[in-house]
Amino acid sequence: MEWSTILGTIVGAMVGLMSVFLADHLRWRREEKSRLLQARQQVYVDFLAALSKAHSDMRSVAFRSEFSPVERSHALLEALDASGVWRLRQSISLIGSRKLMHEVVTAARCLEGVCEVLSHEADVSSDRYINARNNLWAANAALRELMRKDLGIAGDPDPDVHSYRPLGEKEGQGTTTLGADNSR
Repeated sequence: MEWSTILGTIVGAMVGLMSVFLADHLRWRREEKSRLLQARQQVYVDFLAALSKAHSDMRSVAFRSEFSPVERSHALLEALDASGVWRLRQSISLIGSRKLMHEVVTAARCLEGVCEVLSHEADVSSDRYINARNNLWAANAALRELMRKDLGIAGDPDPDVHSYRPLGEKEGQGTTTLGADNSR
């Protein structure tokens, strides 16, 4: 038996093993990337749901007339804490970009603004509440668009993005308004 035959067999086996290991590694990387993308998507969805839940629960507190101002303030803070916004904000700080984190903080601060307004006056038709709510909606819309971009979601932007008033702008000051649905 010649050495060249043995050497050729060994080299062929090594090339075969290396290609199997390389293919396995590439598949693992692809699966890991997909898993991380799904985890990021879930945290984003959970955060947006928590923002919505906190706002909705705070509105419910505002509609309860049996609360004294102090009780209402405590109930509003409870609603905010129970929503999970703070826990999810921390999760996003581990996986999101600085730009995304900036938008998350902006949305959370707008939610705090809604809480503060409702703690002082439980009137969801007041100018202060409507302005705070519009700020929250605008921040939420900007955050959703950035999250879509971060997740690589192509297509048209969220149709609501351009219908919210810029931060600080009151109803009736130009730009498109949301129509009659004030229940959000």
